[in-house]
Amino acid sequence: MLLRRGYEEVVEMEAFEDADEENQQRSLGATRGAARPGSVAATIAPTTVRPLSPISKSQSRVGASLLVVLFAIWNIIIFFIGVAVSPSLSLSANHPLNWRSGGTHAATSNDIALDHILLFGDSITAYSARTLGYSGLLRNEYNHKMDTIVRGFLGLNTRDALSFVAPVLRSTSPSSPHAKTALMLIMLGSNDATQPTVPAAHIPIPEYKDNLKKIITSVQKLSPGTRVVLVTPPFMSVETMMHRTKAGLKQYRDECLQAAKEIRADGTLWSAANFTVMDSWDALLGGDGLGDKEYDLVSVRDLFEDGLHLSAKGNSVLGKALIAKIRDVWEDLRTERIANRLPVAKWMQQETQSVNTK
Repeated sequence: MLLRRGYEEVVEMEAFEDADEENQQRSLGATRGAARPGSVAATIAPTTVRPLSPISKSQSRVGASLLVVLFAIWNIIIFFIGVAVSPSLSLSANHPLNWRSGGTHAATSNDIALDHILLFGDSITAYSARTLGYSGLLRNEYNHKMDTIVRGFLGLNTRDALSFVAPVLRSTSPSSPHAKTALMLIMLGSNDATQPTVPAAHIPIPEYKDNLKKIITSVQKLSPGTRVVLVTPPFMSVETMMHRTKAGLKQYRDECLQAAKEIRADGTLWSAANFTVMDSWDALLGGDGLGDKEYDLVSVRDLFEDGLHLSAKGNSVLGKALIAKIRDVWEDLRTERIANRLPVAKWMQQETQSVNTK
């Protein structure tokens, strides 16, 4: 870049000289034309104003080129001086903000590579990323220990999810070899339960169950070792809404539970140690078995913002139930059993130790 800039300066200087020479020639011609023969002006003009000789013009170009070369050499020298001096200007090994030299914490890619929790589903999953959503509760629960990633697709049914699950897993998989997708929560069925009058969204119950099995199998093949929580689609706080019925959703909830039983019974589909199911109906209604009982629409209205999607309260109830389920099934995923993977400043460590010893 420096050589290019110098070249442009030389070209500009040459253009200026050419223009200057042309102006001098014009001035000389005008002077000669204006002077009368035999006058003093006619006699002295040719000697007082003359163009640059070829020799002086060549010398000026050589001088400009030399300046460009010297300028480039100077910048190269400055660069290498900066490289040589920079270590002395860096933070000392014991500086409280120096994480690379071991002063505070020898931070490496191994230290800050967090495992992932992946939430996969439809708009109910997507909206959980809002303030006070259940994904936010998971993110807060596992803060500094695992990253929570939400992949909720509006209008998603299990048929479309079959083609989505592979790219979602690939795109959200941790880039570090020291991390993995440790947990995946799958909640699908609310769109499958739309009535047959909406054929693009409606999925017949037998196909719905079969699709769930295929999705689980895909996760097992693409991300071995990932634990999976299959969550039943929630109920509604209205009898009918957006081509769905309260009774219809109950059928898909029951079929989801049946799919989970068949998955756990078939060892080729999934290891029992890496798979579990959570009934959102039981969780939202307040206890095991309550999902099988009739519920009053008015009493659950505050759990939903529009009759179908969960409100802040509904998200809170479901999020706490999910955390409790994870803790109950997998002890190694309890937050107190997972080390904090992000480095802490040395001064903060010392301050904490000082407080604890008092």
